[in-house]
Amino acid sequence: MYSKTSKRNNRVKISTDKDYLRLQFPSALSQQLYGKRQFYKSLGRQDTPENRKWAENLAARIQADIDHPDIESLFDPTLKKYLGIKVENVILHPTSTTIKLQELWTEFADYKYKTGKISETTYKTKYTRTFSNWLRPYFDEYISHELAERIVFELQKQRVNKTNLRKMISALKEACDRSINQGNLNQHDRQTLQVN
Repeated sequence: MYSKTSKRNNRVKISTDKDYLRLQFPSALSQQLYGKRQFYKSLGRQDTPENRKWAENLAARIQADIDHPDIESLFDPTLKKYLGIKVENVILHPTSTTIKLQELWTEFADYKYKTGKISETTYKTKYTRTFSNWLRPYFDEYISHELAERIVFELQKQRVNKTNLRKMISALKEACDRSINQGNLNQHDRQTLQVN
């Protein structure tokens, strides 16, 4: 599929275009897979320290698949494997009012059920079983941008159902919005969580 010539020249890099981050693929890979002298993929995020760190982690994941001996089965040239679900900042900085994921999630799931916004079946199968099982390893952590990205990254590695993962991320966004409205999280510490 793709022949490796020089490690230095075959690195996925981060570059910018009009202050927006993008991935820059090695020329040899660009020519072989995309039929272009140089292939770029816009990430749709401005070049900030937080977004650059996210982009560097993304490039490292892609590079790890490119460098793997089984590149043909691991590397996804469509990039959906890496960009299937985007998580924007939920909470950027812990504050004295920041709460742990377990408290946020449990209270939110109970609220959705008690107010009739979800059925008993959805509450039992999705919110308290599937979603809670996915989130349980992170229950003792504070809500943060890094936590949201790590949850999505690790669940994608486990190849969980993407439709359910999107629903869970959407529910987490709603839980954060509700918590802000109740005064448990600070509005100035939050940006939106997006699922694409």
